[in-house]
Amino acid sequence: MKNLKTPIKSLLLIAIIVLNNAETKSQPRLVISDGTFIKIGGNGSSTPVYLTVNNSSTNAISQSGSGTGRIISENEYSYISWMTQTGTGSYVFPTGTSSYFTKVDVNISSAGTGNGNTLLSTWYTANNAVVPDTGYSICSLEDKAVDRFWKISFNGYSSKPTSSIKFYYNSAELDAIAEADLKAQKGNLSNPCPWDSPIGTVYTGSDYVEVTSINTSNRWILSNSNSPVPVKLLRFFAYWKNENQNAVTIQWTTATEINNDYFEVERSGDSINFASIARVKGAGNSLQNIEYTTEDANPLKSPVIYYRLKQVDFDGKISYSKPVKVLKNYNPKNNNLISIYPNPVSDVFNCNIYTEIEEEIEYKIYDMCGKQCVAQKILLKPGINNISQDISSLSKGIYTLEINAFRFKNTIIKKVTKI
Repeated sequence: MKNLKTPIKSLLLIAIIVLNNAETKSQPRLVISDGTFIKIGGNGSSTPVYLTVNNSSTNAISQSGSGTGRIISENEYSYISWMTQTGTGSYVFPTGTSSYFTKVDVNISSAGTGNGNTLLSTWYTANNAVVPDTGYSICSLEDKAVDRFWKISFNGYSSKPTSSIKFYYNSAELDAIAEADLKAQKGNLSNPCPWDSPIGTVYTGSDYVEVTSINTSNRWILSNSNSPVPVKLLRFFAYWKNENQNAVTIQWTTATEINNDYFEVERSGDSINFASIARVKGAGNSLQNIEYTTEDANPLKSPVIYYRLKQVDFDGKISYSKPVKVLKNYNPKNNNLISIYPNPVSDVFNCNIYTEIEEEIEYKIYDMCGKQCVAQKILLKPGINNISQDISSLSKGIYTLEINAFRFKNTIIKKVTKI
């Protein structure tokens, strides 16, 4: 095997230059011969590597001979970047490992708008794999999903193209899953068990699963449709029940549940050693949003309390959410949880707001005469939320920033000086 490792972070041309038309214009093409593979380097999100083909033709990446030549990604951050732009048709990404060949066929039926590209990476994953970018573990993945992730995104488009995608699988990665039971699951990484319901059609004679009408960027797996990745968690958070901080409310919402037996809420004072404090019965199977609430009536005395959600299937399979934390001295009425900079300001200032929970606020700015200049509702996420505010059109003077938090029915006032 010829192992060609890319020595640079963005590879603009590894190709055979061919004559394009009678005007003898040339375009880059990547033609991979039998018995040859190109291996893309790359270690992590801080050092991604791109193999870029700057040609929107569907044959800009192709194989010669019997079609066993391939590109080895095998890392989430080792990308094939195909400048598909406004092209349509079947864009075949020949991928695989050093041992076997597979591919992904992105068939664009409706062109995108703009000078965009189609970006793909794919990699093998063992059992109990960590879901990319989350740290969440799908426990006992054996017999539930093909041992491979795919990551496909459409970048640089003002309007993304619409496509059908064929995910070709190799028997070496099937485990014990019956081919006829395969379907695709699309990632939704804002959620702790981040997979939508199974979709697509399997073609066992050709070894692929096809999904249609795709115009979003996603991660994908192929799963056993009889036992898909089970629960899609929309949100999970914890907060002090009252200002006395003598109890913690824990809430979560599921969008789908498949074979879900029960949840356990676990607590820790060090984010490492967790113990169960509550058990809540699951819905079994559901395709509707379901909200759950429980309470920690005797919270730990530690400065920070961590909570996580354990989800258990009827067959004993387990998954965990990412931990959330509650600060012992957290007070939603505390002005120190909001910072404004620069202040004084001539054009744009930043407002950083810290919250432990997801909550909606009203954000208003008044001038010295009490006239309202800005008014909007903002949904805050747990952690630090940055709001960039342009006041370049306002006159010089002192303005009042008023923030109303609905959940705790409190108002915080800050002064901003326009110069």
